[in-house]
Amino acid sequence: CGDIYYQKKIEEKIIEYGLQNVVNFLGVRDDVDELYQAMDLVIMPSIYEGLCISAIEAQATGLPCICTDVFSEETKISSDGFVKKTLKDGAREWANVAMKFQNYDRVNRHLELKKAGYEMCDEINNIMRVYCDK
Repeated sequence: CGDIYYQKKIEEKIIEYGLQNVVNFLGVRDDVDELYQAMDLVIMPSIYEGLCISAIEAQATGLPCICTDVFSEETKISSDGFVKKTLKDGAREWANVAMKFQNYDRVNRHLELKKAGYEMCDEINNIMRVYCDK
């Protein structure tokens, strides 16, 4: 229900600003990993957020992320590609931070992902120990 309400509001703004030719709503996808490969930067100006799996996935692919300061600390994987900003900083400041990533070299974040506790094989083993070990 809320998603439809907000999508309609966003679509109205897109029309208001004349951005219909550059904004696409892609719907529910199962190829998000491929979409990340086409991106240069992820910007998430959320008002309310906790542990954001999308931001973790983006960092795992080497994408830099600019997020609001409401994201949990556990969301940060990348030591140099994750920046928190407050919405009060305004669009110009967010744009300035985004420009700092203009020539950002994407790197494999596997070790940082593992260190943060998001390694799938490790988690599978942890779950197996809980349910299989007596």
